[in-house]
Amino acid sequence: PMNSRLRSVVIVMMAAAACGCTSGGGLFSGFEPEAPVDTAQQADTLAADAIGAYLQLMDDLLEGDTVIQAEALQRVIADEAAESNTSNRLRLAIALAIPGHAGSNGEHAQRELRELLAQSEILLPEERILASMLLVQIEQRILLDVEAEQTQAAAIQTMQEQAQRLEQRAAVLQDENQSLRRQLEEAQNIINEITNIEQSIRERESAD
Repeated sequence: PMNSRLRSVVIVMMAAAACGCTSGGGLFSGFEPEAPVDTAQQADTLAADAIGAYLQLMDDLLEGDTVIQAEALQRVIADEAAESNTSNRLRLAIALAIPGHAGSNGEHAQRELRELLAQSEILLPEERILASMLLVQIEQRILLDVEAEQTQAAAIQTMQEQAQRLEQRAAVLQDENQSLRRQLEEAQNIINEITNIEQSIRERESAD
């Protein structure tokens, strides 16, 4: 399920953030490898804060009730409208990518993530990983949706064709029934005429 895969993304990114904050290693290490220790630690902290915000957004949209989801989505949209920077654009893409809430829009999220990844130099390494993982999940979901729609369309077409054949067969049977009914009426009329003739003959014979 999509939610389970997204939870896996959250776990991976949380582990990366924790590793970067506590040891200076992992995904956060090497962001500026030749910088002084204090600067490197500061970069790691800023990156961890950014990833933490993304993860919190994902958690709100995955686990929150309708009110929490709506508030989170409104904040993301407002922030991106006020300042369309990398972080806000990625937060918007994440919100659109998460299924199960009113603002979910896989195709829009796909476009946003592709645009961000096309300018990968503006993303932190951790942001690139998160964006890439989300894009893979979205494209898989879109592909499954397309296949489901095609399957449904094919099933509907098959049912319509079967219904049309049944209607045609019913029409043929109705015509055949009407023809048989006419034939029966004609046969009954002939029988009635024969009966009348026989009765007339018997009556004349009796009179004689």
